[in-house]
Amino acid sequence: MHNLERRCAVVVTLFAVLLAVLLGLVATPARAQNTSGKIIGQVSDPSGAVLPDVAVTATNTSTNVKTVGKTDRTGSFQILSLPIGGYTVEADKAGFAPTTSPEYRIEINQT
Repeated sequence: MHNLERRCAVVVTLFAVLLAVLLGLVATPARAQNTSGKIIGQVSDPSGAVLPDVAVTATNTSTNVKTVGKTDRTGSFQILSLPIGGYTVEADKAGFAPTTSPEYRIEINQT
């Protein structure tokens, strides 16, 4: 497989993984002034192999505040204590094209 084809396949796969992750956005149930949520997920390559040490950045689309996380050895990540609002998520690793998700919202009482 040519290098460009491989990178395109990785971009499509990372996007699909991010989409699956973002569909699982979890907001903490509303309790005494708790208005934050979290984004959790796992990043893998086109073959399904997990990718450790991927920089994962959640960007609040209203404030442009960025919160950075990193995948662990199992390709899993958690970005915690995010204020409610809209977010895009970017996954970036050397040798792979960065991938950014469309905007998703973290809401109070979201399940």
